Parts: sequence; C-alpha cells; structure tokens
Amino acid sequence: MSEIAAKMITESARVIALDSSHDEDQVISDLAKLSSMDYERQREGAAKALGIKRVSTLDKIVKQYRIDQEVKPESNELKNGIEPWHDPVNGQMLASSIIKAFHDHTILPEGGDIALTLWAIGSYCFNAFRIYPKLCLSSPEKRCGKTTTMETLGAMTHRTLMASNVSPSTLFRSIECWQPSILIDEGDTFIDGNEELRGIINSGHTRSGASVLRCVGDDHEPKQFSTWAPMAIAMIKTPPDTIKDRSVMITLRRKMVGESVTRLPIEIAGAFKGVRSQCQRWAQDNIDTLKLAVPEIPTVGNDRAEDNWWALIAISDLLGGDWPQLARNAMRTIEGSKAEDDEAIGPMILSDIRGVFSEKRVNKITSSDLVDELIDLEERPWSEWKHGKPMTKVSLAKMLKPYGINSKKIRDGYDTKQGYIIEVFQDAFSRYLASDEVFTPSPPEIAGTMEQTQGNPVIAEGSSVPLQNSITEQNGTTEHNVPFQNGTQNKTEHKTEHSNPVIPRDSEKCSSVPFQSGNKGECTVSQDRENFDL
Repeated sequence: MSEIAAKMITESARVIALDSSHDEDQVISDLAKLSSMDYERQREGAAKALGIKRVSTLDKIVKQYRIDQEVKPESNELKNGIEPWHDPVNGQMLASSIIKAFHDHTILPEGGDIALTLWAIGSYCFNAFRIYPKLCLSSPEKRCGKTTTMETLGAMTHRTLMASNVSPSTLFRSIECWQPSILIDEGDTFIDGNEELRGIINSGHTRSGASVLRCVGDDHEPKQFSTWAPMAIAMIKTPPDTIKDRSVMITLRRKMVGESVTRLPIEIAGAFKGVRSQCQRWAQDNIDTLKLAVPEIPTVGNDRAEDNWWALIAISDLLGGDWPQLARNAMRTIEGSKAEDDEAIGPMILSDIRGVFSEKRVNKITSSDLVDELIDLEERPWSEWKHGKPMTKVSLAKMLKPYGINSKKIRDGYDTKQGYIIEVFQDAFSRYLASDEVFTPSPPEIAGTMEQTQGNPVIAEGSSVPLQNSITEQNGTTEHNVPFQNGTQNKTEHKTEHSNPVIPRDSEKCSSVPFQSGNKGECTVSQDRENFDL
C-alpha cells in the first residue's frame, strides 16, 4: 500500500470519527456512500467511533440505509407529494405549458389536448368535486401513441402511479395508501374479462360510493378501502361500456407521414417537476373556490357525460381567458364523436325493434318474426350475436327482460304463438331512446286511398281493406282484396255501376262473417237480385 493511499484511509476514518460525536445519521450516510472496498477498510474504526460493539450491527444499519435511499425519487413523491411552488401561479400560463408538452410529444384528436390538460390539473384538486371522470385513451390499432401520451400525462399528474397490469386488491390498496393518479397502460390485455377489477374501477367515479369492503387480519375484521382517485386507462379498441360511460374518451390515431413529434426526454418526470410543483400550488390556492363552483355545462343529451365534464369545465372557468370556451368546444366534439362511434347494446336493440314496428306498421309481432327482422338488419350485431351465430328468441328475451319487457301469447293467423305487442315497449322507448325517436303505433293499415263521396268513405279500386269494414253493393261489378284479421286475403266480386264500392253503415248486411274469430266466412248481400260472396 502506498503512503498516499494509507494516508487517505486514515484521514477518512478520522473524519468519520470526528463527525460521529456531532451527527450519527450523517456518519451513517457517509459510510453508505463509500464503495465496498472503502467501507470494508473503515467499518471497524467507524463502529468504535459510534460506540457500536459489534461491527456486524453497523453493517446491518448501513445496508438498510442504502436500501432506503435506493427508492426512486418518483416513489418518494408518490408517498409525500410534491412541494408546492414558492410563488402564486398564473393558471393560464400553467395550462399553456402543459398543453405545449402534449403538442410537442403527441398526436391528439380535436379537443384531446384541452381535455388532457384540464384533467392533469384536476388530478391535484379532484377532492373539490363530487365526480371526477376516468380518462380513457383508446386506439383502433397498436402504434397509435398511447404509451407516449400516458408518459407525457404521467409527468404532469399528481402522485403518478403507472402500471401495465394490476390486480383488484393491489388497485384499491394502492389508492387507500397514497391516493395517487393511477395510469394503467395495456388495459385491453386484462380489464375486459375481469369483472371484479372492472367493478373497482367503476366505483371510483363518484366520491360518495368510491370504496370497497374487505375482511382483513386473523380476526377477519371488516375494513373499508377507498377507490377515489384520478384514473387514466390506455387500451386498444374500446373499453367495456360501463367504463366508457364514466370516461372522457380520447381516440388516438396512428401518426401520418407528414406529422412529427419531439421524442420524450429520458427523465421526463424530472423535466416537468416544476410544472407539477406549480400545479400543486395552483390547486392549493384555488380548491376552496372550486368546491363552490357551479359551471354552466353544455347540453349533449347525456346526463353522465355532462357529469363527467363538470370538474373540467369548472377548472377551465377558473383559469379564465380562452379556456372556458375551449373546454366547452372540446366537450361537444368529444362527446359528439363518442355518441356516433358507439351505441350501448340495450338502447340499440330497443331502437331497432322500434324501427321494425314502425317499418312494418304493426302493433304486434311474433318472436320468430322479430328475430328474423333484426338479423336481416345490415351493420348490426344481431346476425353474429354470440360466437358468430345469429340472435335467437331466447337471447332476445334475455336482453329485453331487464326493461320489464316479456313476450306473451298472440294470434298469428289461425295459430297462437309467442310474441310481443307494441304497448310493452312504450315505457322503455320513452326512457332509453331520444324523445324525438319514440315510436307511436299507427292504426291498422288500410292500403289504398280513402275518399269522401257524399259523406261516405269510399275505398279506391283494387285496394285492401280490413274485414271489419263491411261492404254494400252498387250496380255494376268491381273486384277487391279484403284482408281478414288473421292477415289472409280473399277475393270479393261486387257488381256495381260505379267504379268504387261504398262501405255500408249497416254492418248487419254481412252478419254471417265472423269478424272477431279470424276465420273465413261467407257474406251474401242482396240488392236488385245480385249476390256478393266472400
């Protein structure tokens, strides 16, 4: 060993010994920073200086200190939050810096940059609201920038906790422990088939119901765990309807050849630490005002969507400048495209059934006929409803049952079959379809034109008329198709001088026809010694 090295080792040990009398924590910190070789050389002298009899005890202390210091800075921020900015923050300037980051690093649809910026700021003050929406980033295919957008978002949000997979218990325990902003990537790989996880995600939408109950410990004591936290989910395709309904949906697209973005910095969390600190200060100064906010929400025809945007619109109003109008425009754009892109299965089947009744102009239809009509609809899922097979009468009945709609026995010609009448759908039509789409059943169709001749309705020649309307003869001969109540038709030959037969006021002239039974009868009307047979 050279004299210089020996001198360095002796000097280091002497410094530690001197410091130990003043600050033991500092001595442990200095020891932990030494290389393995330097520590080995100094451990005995340091233990003696600290009054530790066993050197192995000092080894354990130093080892634990090193483990504690190896925790990433982001995790420390997850536990303790970030220190608020030292001065009051201009909200508009803060929002501009956040939206610039999204413009620099991501390709977003119209309104997406506004929604992401407001959502990120809201993650610091979401406790001011009754509802805080999920944020869902979806794309039709891979390589549309979901992960990049999530990384950029995570650099802005409060106590960011990112994961590409999570179990139900880990999710609610993490929320209970840190109340972080949870950013879940690759959601399409594990959320759709996990009902328990989906229920926990859904529960965090409204603060009053954002909790789950579990038994813990050897005594199985019930414990309430919070699920109230900002949550963003990125996935290919669209999420389950219940998650989508609670989310501000941002549909990402693959970057075109002419579009360019700036690559994210390696330490993106560190690059935007000042932004997070300013968000914390802005939220701290304005949370009481936000609690009292009653923003004017645009009407988009969906109460849940309007609830979702309440917090974001309130934040935009407080930011001021152009942000209130930008936020409302973004809401109309995003919610409008969401309504066009997808229709919930329940309202979809109701809308299609309403269309069948309206198109066929009937007040009742058999189950088999209704299913056939639904299957024939183009660009609808009913022809490949389950495992590539068409919808059945049973699956239709199961879909309609939650709406209180059940089939019943109805007449179909000479037979009695299971079917539906229009009246049982009216409540569901009124509640789940737009008010201007509610179908009002028409009276039974009378094909042909009705005319008035001297106060009497006249059936145009060659038309079909219901059997309920009995027929009287005039001089001459005319042939008509007469539909019975069972849907069948029969020929009538009527001799009359006029081109049109007149419906009589005296129905007793056709009293032999069983109008209500639906069976074919014979009617003979005698006038001027001519017979009219059905």
